[in-house]
Amino acid sequence: MDEPKFLISISNPYKQTVYLESLYLNILNELVVYRCSGSFFLDNLAQGKVLTSAHCVYNVEMNEELVPRGYILGMAVYKGMKDGVHDEVSYAKSVKIPSEYVNGGQIVNDLGVVTMSDDLSIGAGALYLENASSQTVKIGGYPADKPNYNQYIMSGSANLGNGVLDYTIDTYGGQSGAPILNNANNVIGVHSSGSKDNQKNYGTALNPLKILFLKQ
Repeated sequence: MDEPKFLISISNPYKQTVYLESLYLNILNELVVYRCSGSFFLDNLAQGKVLTSAHCVYNVEMNEELVPRGYILGMAVYKGMKDGVHDEVSYAKSVKIPSEYVNGGQIVNDLGVVTMSDDLSIGAGALYLENASSQTVKIGGYPADKPNYNQYIMSGSANLGNGVLDYTIDTYGGQSGAPILNNANNVIGVHSSGSKDNQKNYGTALNPLKILFLKQ
């Protein structure tokens, strides 16, 4: 498998991809920080929002870090993160995820919206949301196994089935929430997770109902 390509200069459509830090308190009252990725899009009022995975803002069950089920304590949104240095930072003012994810935690519903206290999409632009189909895609984001908080990109074929995109594109923790981009650089899904058993990775596929939910 080819190595993910490091983005030396962040240009369209990757400058619309952001680095996220999700903050939780565990049952020992300790702060726990998780890395995620996201992307800018516009809602129906032309306001910039961040598209990411639902599991980046909501923990569905007690985990190894003893974080209980529930929403984040807070989230930092970093624009233009490269070599550990960012252009701007904002914070989550509100978040929205499907109720189906809260109840079931399934990949098909693993997507969410972050409203920022300051709209960082201004100046960077936003990505267009499109219905998913089986096609060649690109996935970027900020993998935690790479040094210095840099964005990487990898491409390959994605197959659509039952509201989920599956692919063998190399991904790693920290890329959750990264946009799945088609050849027109439109977002057709959100990277969710991987599987060690069959070496496939998975993303939540966009459809008209999900796009309506995101943009409302």
